[in-house]
Amino acid sequence: GPVALLTLRPDHLRRHAGEVCWPGGRPEPQDRDLWETACREASEELGLSVTARLGRLTAIPVFGSDFRLTPFVARVADGPLRPDPNEVAGVLRAPLRELLTRPSLEAIPYTLGDEKRLAPIFDLETETGARRVLYGASAIVLLELLVVVARALGVDVPPRVPGHRSWEDAFVGDYRAR
Repeated sequence: GPVALLTLRPDHLRRHAGEVCWPGGRPEPQDRDLWETACREASEELGLSVTARLGRLTAIPVFGSDFRLTPFVARVADGPLRPDPNEVAGVLRAPLRELLTRPSLEAIPYTLGDEKRLAPIFDLETETGARRVLYGASAIVLLELLVVVARALGVDVPPRVPGHRSWEDAFVGDYRAR
């Protein structure tokens, strides 16, 4: 079934070191648009060859870095991944059908104004078997992707429920699943 590919950022990077994120990066002058940026970055970081643009998800701000995440969904050619060790410490695969069959999705409670909300987080596994937690803007993008896939499959997205993790777990640098 469909799989979302995410990366583990190396610890030596200045921004978001050690975090799980989507392949991507800043536009460069030769990029005609953000779609071209996304394709270039996917190729540079993982050796991916994009075969089709399937859609675009909602652009959202990344509050910790003053960036805006503009996610695209694409089909990529089969073949081995070639992670660039300068940009990628590991690859994580989020099997979308499996995530949709879970009884619930873990979340961290927070309050925005007077409204109580649940921020999704995902416990994922690297190709070496290490566990990592996807949270923040990248987790919101994965949740939106699940909503789109669920709609196409005619199924419901599992409800979000408060888990055992807190925001402090994410921001103290412990991104490993417990």
